[in-house]
Amino acid sequence: MIDVLILNTSDQFALDKCINSIDDMLPVNIKVVNLSENPTLQDIPGSIYNKILHDCINPLFTIIDSNDYFLPGSLQALLEFVRHKSFGLLYAASIKRTTSQPDPVTDLPLLEETIYSVNPMRSPIFYNRKIVEYLLRFDHNTYYPEFDMCLKIWQRFEVTYFPIPLTNKAHKNLYNPEYLHDLETLIYNSKVRGTKQFFYAYASMYPDGLLDPVLK
Repeated sequence: MIDVLILNTSDQFALDKCINSIDDMLPVNIKVVNLSENPTLQDIPGSIYNKILHDCINPLFTIIDSNDYFLPGSLQALLEFVRHKSFGLLYAASIKRTTSQPDPVTDLPLLEETIYSVNPMRSPIFYNRKIVEYLLRFDHNTYYPEFDMCLKIWQRFEVTYFPIPLTNKAHKNLYNPEYLHDLETLIYNSKVRGTKQFFYAYASMYPDGLLDPVLK
């Protein structure tokens, strides 16, 4: 029911821990992509959309770095949470490994005062694959298609917050250091955060079945 794409670094111990954090009794399909063999892939979807949409078939998918891992029982709770729910994106908080506390960025609620200042949509994010495929029919040929895709889903479909921390994450910079000298990227990111709006979908606006719950 869920496809989990793991972006693997060269650390086999971390990869094993990430895989072992997924209960093998759950309906989860695990795919491992070795970054050393796919140097163009980044840990935020872009070119990786093509990879996961070709390799995975389940209605819900997510991407996790092999240095991170799921918290005990969290995926089972997530499956129960999404049952009968319709959404475009689902996101959750993470526990920071350095502090053992929820990451203050990923733990932000979807309130107007937060979405205009900080982008809380950071991994773990679960994508409704059916909605992603629908949006991919349209022109999404932008300079940074991964941000554009998230923005389209934000604008057109309900975003759901899973109220339980889902992953334990290693510390990461919020921005790739090389972007700090890229003015165009920084401006783009600012514009994405500054234009977030909610336009909830109605059944008559989209093809039959597109907004059906992921799990029934």
